[in-house]
Amino acid sequence: MNRITNRCVALMLLLPFAASAHHSFAEFDTETTITLQGVVTEVWFNNPHIRYYVAVAGEDGSEVVWDAHGGAPNRLIRTGWNEDTIKVGDKVTLTGNPMRDRTLRMNLTRVVLADGTTLPREPR
Repeated sequence: MNRITNRCVALMLLLPFAASAHHSFAEFDTETTITLQGVVTEVWFNNPHIRYYVAVAGEDGSEVVWDAHGGAPNRLIRTGWNEDTIKVGDKVTLTGNPMRDRTLRMNLTRVVLADGTTLPREPR
């Protein structure tokens, strides 16, 4: 085989591994739904999916930061979201599924802004 064919074969063999490298949403506990209120400390509106870091009051009253995962930016943009929909300093109410291992991460199912606006869900 020539070098181009070898590279194509190698790429095709590696593609399944690249596709499976992204985490599965099976790591979230879909049987449990939680709601948090807090202030956005960081926005990550990039692929493969958006993330909002939100400071909330922990069980002991201290501040903890949750890592809230949402959909892919291009899917959310189609519903009207953009990089400025949620900004650092915004107060938000987040509803979603927590991690099975109980780390401070969640898969967003609903976002309500401080003015009461519920953001549209991404298309399924």
